[in-house]
Amino acid sequence: GDGLQVVMDVCLLAFLSAAVWMDFRSYKVSNTLIAAALASGLTFNLMLAGLRGAAWAMAGCLLLFILLFPLYCLSMLGAGDVKLLMAAGSFTGPVGGLFSLSAAVFIGAVFSITLMIKHRNFFQRLSFLWSYLTQIISGHCVKPYYDLKNPGRRETIHFSLCIGLAVCLYLAAGRGI
Repeated sequence: GDGLQVVMDVCLLAFLSAAVWMDFRSYKVSNTLIAAALASGLTFNLMLAGLRGAAWAMAGCLLLFILLFPLYCLSMLGAGDVKLLMAAGSFTGPVGGLFSLSAAVFIGAVFSITLMIKHRNFFQRLSFLWSYLTQIISGHCVKPYYDLKNPGRRETIHFSLCIGLAVCLYLAAGRGI
């Protein structure tokens, strides 16, 4: 069990590293990589705990899909980020998925605030976010928050990096590192 768990963790970190590398190169993460990661997470959990492990892996995927799909629909998160978190959830299950999602959002917020301060557009971006949220709440036409087809280099954070760091935190916390 312990040896297989180590191999599983190393495999997850390898998939995440490859995804971050792809994201930095092209602002995209390969569906092939995501599918391989998802299948690996499911397979490892099946080998570790049988059908119960496979159900745990699927629960991790589905919970993240349910939580993240609305953000994807509003163009606040890219499809690759949603799928990458789902693939990570296939390794970590719903508990690790929720931890990783929460930590990734926090890390992403820190990166975003740092970028806004660096580019001196903190209040402009906050005003844009406020305007966007009031449009949604008032029920007016909901436009995409961000043009994911044309990412602005100054404003873009690579959320895959936030996901990777968050999963590393989860693994370190879970293994008592």
